[in-house]
Amino acid sequence: MQSGRGRIHLNMTRITIALYSFYCMQGVMLAFADRRYSAVFPVWTRLITYSSICFGWFTVLERRKADDRNVFLMILPVTYWLYLAGHTWGGYRGDWSIAFLAVSAFVLFPAEMKRAIFKGFFLLLLANNIAAVFMWICYMLRIDIGFREVVYYGGRAAELGETYMKWLIFAIYKNPEEIRLCGVFNEPGGLGTICALMLIATYPCSRRWQKALLLAAGSLTWSLAFFLLVFLFAGFYLIRKRRRNVIWMGLLIAMFLAAPEIDWGSPALNRLARRIAVTEHGLAGDNRNTDVYMRAYEQLRRSPDIWLGKGAGYILTPDMSGNSSFRRYIVYFGYIGTAILAAEWLILCLRRTGGNKDALLLILLFAASLYQRPGAITEVYGYVLLFGGFEYLKYREEEDGGVSRQGYREGAFQQGEGPSIDPWTQYRRC
Repeated sequence: MQSGRGRIHLNMTRITIALYSFYCMQGVMLAFADRRYSAVFPVWTRLITYSSICFGWFTVLERRKADDRNVFLMILPVTYWLYLAGHTWGGYRGDWSIAFLAVSAFVLFPAEMKRAIFKGFFLLLLANNIAAVFMWICYMLRIDIGFREVVYYGGRAAELGETYMKWLIFAIYKNPEEIRLCGVFNEPGGLGTICALMLIATYPCSRRWQKALLLAAGSLTWSLAFFLLVFLFAGFYLIRKRRRNVIWMGLLIAMFLAAPEIDWGSPALNRLARRIAVTEHGLAGDNRNTDVYMRAYEQLRRSPDIWLGKGAGYILTPDMSGNSSFRRYIVYFGYIGTAILAAEWLILCLRRTGGNKDALLLILLFAASLYQRPGAITEVYGYVLLFGGFEYLKYREEEDGGVSRQGYREGAFQQGEGPSIDPWTQYRRC
């Protein structure tokens, strides 16, 4: 029977898990967490941020010890913080301090907490997708459920005719040519990328309806990143299951290359197909770098600054284009700094996979996603997707193999009999 202190600790831990699950959703960038849309919603998001840090560090400090492997993971946030403190353009002003505290607490959490936070993030994304797809259906069928058209957050929204269709905290992005689903996120690509990565991370153990929901919501974003990540995952998964499936992979690649030349009978499909056309500069739909940015980047490559970078926060072009590309790390920290960051992430991720092939595939495709969303390695949700995802996959692998994983006793996080710290226990089959 648990003592009163044990019950309090268990409840505090569950609150921490729930807060971090919500905090992950915020990290992908919410659509309406800005005062121009709501006076209340931004307050709630800040409350979740600061509460996550307070409860997270309470959990870490109350334990009084941490697993050596988790302490070793502190290399990642500490290295990035040292980069910022020592090499920020114009001098360091405390940037990333809040995220550093949140990430540091997460990496010190025990394995079961990481797994539970990952599962909470997964369930919240599924809930978002259910509401977002419902919103999409109502909008397309012209069923008014309280839609309101508001300005898009982008700087050129008025010039380009970009707006949101807002319903509660959910959004659909519109411009004169297309309609794309955002859910709670500020861009269709945010929802598309996170749906693809979550599909990859949970594919071996998620239910069919969960896979279908991730695919449906991701498809309605018309996100190039979503379709490319799913395409790559399908190809690698087929080959891994059976090497003869390389033939099917060849057919998929042929279809991919031929897609831009086909009339798909739908303006939306034709636009997507044109975006995956291969040109001499890469994919036609690569909207992360403008010509102006690439010229400035080439000039930087020919200068001595390319080795150590110009410093975090350096603006290469006035329009800020390229900041949503992996090249921003090269601009900030140069070839040497970027190589160190990449090597640290690769080595520490490989050490945590335990040889799980699904985890290795997650690493590969997560790395591919950084081309368009490099901020994932500086946000809690990126850590949760990888390190929480690894623990989730290992747990499911052991469970499927008949290995029993008991809860943690009275919040001491020592394996043995006792109630689970996981607040999502009613969704254990997820």
